[in-house]
Amino acid sequence: MPACSLSDDCGGLLKERSGTIETPNYPNNYPVDKVCAWVIETQTGDKVVLTFETFALEDNSVCQYDYVLIRDGSSARSPMVGKFCGTSRPATITSTGNFLWIGFRSDSSTTKMGFKASWTTEKFTSTTPTITETSPPPVVPKGL
Repeated sequence: MPACSLSDDCGGLLKERSGTIETPNYPNNYPVDKVCAWVIETQTGDKVVLTFETFALEDNSVCQYDYVLIRDGSSARSPMVGKFCGTSRPATITSTGNFLWIGFRSDSSTTKMGFKASWTTEKFTSTTPTITETSPPPVVPKGL
């Protein structure tokens, strides 16, 4: 599989109190071999609440091809909240602190519409990341 590249047309550091993120080309199909990483940063004392409005990625039982990975923190090494693929919208995700990391990866074959997600901020009141169930639980392969 060719190496994926992080590029300027997706990802970045987002410091607004609310906003949206979406896959490249949304609502048209996202490109192959794409890697994007967004970091949402809010004020100290706030938390990030992320809600997926639409979600359509290549489906696989262990999300090994195209996927969205959410981490509770500011980097790709922060604790994983969930890994998502397919067409079921992930539940609303709330961070434990003032950062949330969102990664997207597509492989070299099938593409779909992708996703559009919005975030808001709330005052910090909990120390555990939460997923508000509105769809089936995420598929998280063993070993990740």
